[in-house]
Amino acid sequence: MILDASWHAYTLTLRQPWTSARGITSERNGWLLRLRDDRGRLGLGDCAPLPGAGTETDDAAKRALDDAAARIRGKPLIAAFESLPDAPSPTPAVRCACETALLDLQARARDLPLHSLLAPDSSPQVRVNAMIGAYRDWPVLARRAIDSGFTVMKLKVGTAAPATELAALRSLLAELPANVRLRLDVNRGWSLATAREILPGLDGTRIEAVEEPACDASNDQLRALQAAVPFAIALDESLHTDSMESLPVRRQVLKPMAAGGLLPILALAAGNGRETVVTTSVDSAIGVRAACHVAAALGNDLAHGLATSDWLQTDFAPPLPISRGLLHLPAAAGLGLDFSRTPHVSVTAIGGEAP
Repeated sequence: MILDASWHAYTLTLRQPWTSARGITSERNGWLLRLRDDRGRLGLGDCAPLPGAGTETDDAAKRALDDAAARIRGKPLIAAFESLPDAPSPTPAVRCACETALLDLQARARDLPLHSLLAPDSSPQVRVNAMIGAYRDWPVLARRAIDSGFTVMKLKVGTAAPATELAALRSLLAELPANVRLRLDVNRGWSLATAREILPGLDGTRIEAVEEPACDASNDQLRALQAAVPFAIALDESLHTDSMESLPVRRQVLKPMAAGGLLPILALAAGNGRETVVTTSVDSAIGVRAACHVAAALGNDLAHGLATSDWLQTDFAPPLPISRGLLHLPAAAGLGLDFSRTPHVSVTAIGGEAP
């Protein structure tokens, strides 16, 4: 029986200001959901809306928080799961927090790491990619990634003239070890005409995938573009949950905060047969751990976009360890966070009662 369900506002500081279409911010805001059952066990969930990544707005989340807690409070665990709205939800970040906290409680009750609850034979190690930014940063950050043992690197492209970026890409490839593969994130920075011109000329043995290659492509045009190249084309921000079964490309990039939780990601991955990469939307340690557990449960050999905790100056817990491109999940039950002994770590502000 879930005796208590409460939300706590938080503010986490970013290491560097983050520029988006909505302006410049130096903070990441959200709400921590804390569930407590009749055995004193604690379940945690993170609600961190980011509309640009496919979630509801902060205002929409605020309106849904109290209702979400009220649906869960006082119910047995199974009934609480059944009270969750179906995915896709109009407030996916709120749903993600509720489902994560319930799964955390269930895994703790069974004394299992969350990934083992989701997939009994799953490994606690998850391949992750390094982020090496835009072209001016590639030489320095790529060297750091190589020294750390990463074999998949994600590059931001579409932020400068294509000729400039392609010249930088050729120079980078000439310096990289042969076993390193690159993932290009265009973020819809090219037109369809530019994508058609550039993609077929890329080295399919060195390019692992290209995300969001065009701002103006239809599904049929994306399908033709995928057929013309040997590497995966991936969709992320432009994914629409009502058309996932007929995805026109090989790969989908899924965020728990936008998908509405962990179970919807497993269902989407099983339902459409596409390659699935899990990433975060600059989430707290709670959100990142949830994403890591579902990536482990998927059990594929793709590098996931989960090495994101270093973007935060303050957080609820230290980053999970990464060595040689492998992220290591703890053997502890649930998410592997114990707030009974460590209420919070380096959090600048948290509203309400401390967790």
